[in-house]
This record gives sequence, structure tokens and C-alpha cells, in this order.
Amino acid sequence: MSNFTHLFLFNYMRQKRTFYTVFLYCSSLVVFSQNRTWLTYEIGQAHNSYEWMTDVSNHHIRKGIEGVPGIYLEQEFGSVFSLEIGYTDRFYGFDIDLYQQDTIRIVSAANNRQFPIRGKARINLINKRLYVVPFIGMGFTFNSNKHLYTRPRENYNFNVDAFYPDKFIVYQSGISLEYLLKNWKFGFYSSYNYYGKDLISYSVPELNTKFYSNGSYMIYQLRIGYAISSIWKKKSVKK
Repeated sequence: MSNFTHLFLFNYMRQKRTFYTVFLYCSSLVVFSQNRTWLTYEIGQAHNSYEWMTDVSNHHIRKGIEGVPGIYLEQEFGSVFSLEIGYTDRFYGFDIDLYQQDTIRIVSAANNRQFPIRGKARINLINKRLYVVPFIGMGFTFNSNKHLYTRPRENYNFNVDAFYPDKFIVYQSGISLEYLLKNWKFGFYSSYNYYGKDLISYSVPELNTKFYSNGSYMIYQLRIGYAISSIWKKKSVKK
């Protein structure tokens, strides 16, 4: 094959690649310009699941109801579907006091940082203002600042395990109610987050006390979002 043919094919492929690159870029601009991109802040509570049994009549347990703030970026695809990614940060732990001659205290905790990704579907209820939005997804979770404390150790045989893996995945499903007002939206949502493996397990055999939590939880949150895509749409109109 001659040098001329090599040069011709090289230029042809380069132009073809450039064409596809420009085409995909322009196509993405068309798609995203026709749909909104949302930046959303949320705050709410997580209710950790657990099971608990004890013969100690005088006891106290802090039930693991924690505040959960989060921030999300959501991209619409068409009039129904959207994809959402985000970041949440919450405290996960339990405090248990068993009041005997000596107060027994068991404390476990960890910072739970999660990066959720969700697929959502909007179902119009009223005049394209009020929507019910079912969603499903998963949360990539990372634990840090793990802590375990028991007292007193000398009088009882503690069997305490705080597994707290450094990273794990929870599976999410839920539903939200959203109200749209121009470039703003307000909502309330709840979801169930499933892990299914023990994160914490306690037992004090002398007191017939057992406790464990499998890392699953329900969450209830309020949300407020702004269509940040309106910012660059306004700029493109001005040009």
C-alpha cells in the first residue's frame, strides 16, 4: 500500500472520528438543553432496624434515630425518567444502659458516608405541578471514626462485636411526593435501605441480654431543589 493511500486513510479516519465527536457533543447539548438539571438539598431522619432482648427490667436504649443531611444532583431524561447521584453523611450507632448494681454501658458508633445513585420515574398527579416519584437505587457506603466502648468489663462477660465494614452497599427503594414551582421543587420522601448483614451484635450472657442490628434502615426526608440548568439556559439566550 502506497504512502499516499496510508495518508488518505489516516485523514479519512481522523475526519470521521472528529465528525462523530462533534455529533455526540451536539447531541448531548440538545438532550440536556431540553431537560432540567436539579441541585437538591435534603434533611431528615434515619430509623435504624434492630432486635433487642433482655431480662434487665431497668434499662435504656438510644434507638438509633439519626439526622441525615444530603445533597444531590439530578438529570432529567425526557418527561418521565431521571438519574440522581448524591452524598449523605450520618452518624450510625446505639447506646445501651443496663442498670444493675453497676451500670453497664455499651456504646458503638461510626460515621456513615454514602454516595447514592438512583433511577427515578415521575408520575404526574395534578397539572404538571404535583408528582409522585418512585425510585430505586443503591448507596455506596463508607464507614469512618468507628468507636466501641463497654463498661465495666471486670464484672461481666461481654460478647460485643461491632463489625462496621469499611465499605459496603445498601439497596434502596422508595417513593417521594414532589411539587414544582417554576425553577424550584419541594418534596417529601421515604425509602427503605437494605443491607442484610449484621453490623452490630451484643450479648451479656449473665443477664440474658442480646442485641443486634443488620444495617438496614428507613429514612424520611424533606427536600428542596433548584433547576441549575436554568442558569446556563439564560446565558445562552443572552448570547
